[in-house]
Amino acid sequence: GFGAWAVVLPKLLTAPIWVTGMRRAQSWRPDPAAGFASMRHLMTFASAVIGSELLVAARYNLDKVIVGAMLGVEALGIYYFVFNAGVGFSLSLTQALSASVYPHLAEVARDPKALLARYDGLIIRAILPCASVIALQSALALLYVPLVFGARWDGVAWLVAVLCASAIVKPLFDSACQLLRVRGLPRIELYASATLTALSLAALAIGLMTNLETGIVQLAIATALVQAVFALVVRSRLDPATKSDRAHAPSATTPAGA
Repeated sequence: GFGAWAVVLPKLLTAPIWVTGMRRAQSWRPDPAAGFASMRHLMTFASAVIGSELLVAARYNLDKVIVGAMLGVEALGIYYFVFNAGVGFSLSLTQALSASVYPHLAEVARDPKALLARYDGLIIRAILPCASVIALQSALALLYVPLVFGARWDGVAWLVAVLCASAIVKPLFDSACQLLRVRGLPRIELYASATLTALSLAALAIGLMTNLETGIVQLAIATALVQAVFALVVRSRLDPATKSDRAHAPSATTPAGA
């Protein structure tokens, strides 16, 4: 009965609860002797992170706009179902993983070797298990879609599996983004998010010129490829043994090192 506010109100009402919970979980008192962080470095870091988050929001909303504009409301309804049934769970899982990865890596932000060793350990202990759960969901999509949502959705179960499979590398991509933030390089994450958004939406739009199925398949392939390549490049380039990482080593005023 609240109309559009039924969607908006939960976000507004839960935000203070989230802030309060995070604040209570981490005891902190201001230390006047610590001084203040450089505003220039703080704004540079924050603006890149905000830009990346806005691009993520655009990627998960503009696809619906494109589908609706090109194929109409009926196709949009099918796509919306496929997206939520296939990627809804994995998004929640990867968001939770990202929230825990950043502080875990930030503890050793000033030691590049220890940071990379901790990141490699996370790949084994957290990232790969998370990706395995998403892969299992993709493998079971042909079974659970008609069972949970009804036999009338049986024809699009394979699309749910395909879109879900594209999220298998997302835990690795998101963790690589957190690694960049910790190293004080959020602008690279911003460029990667812009590239991912542009290529995935372009692949979707080109595929939709044929039909909805082709659009979803091309979206899945483009998203998975860009995320996998980005994660591999970040891991390689941030190796402290490489010259590029030494050139970009964060200074003492980098917010991520605080």
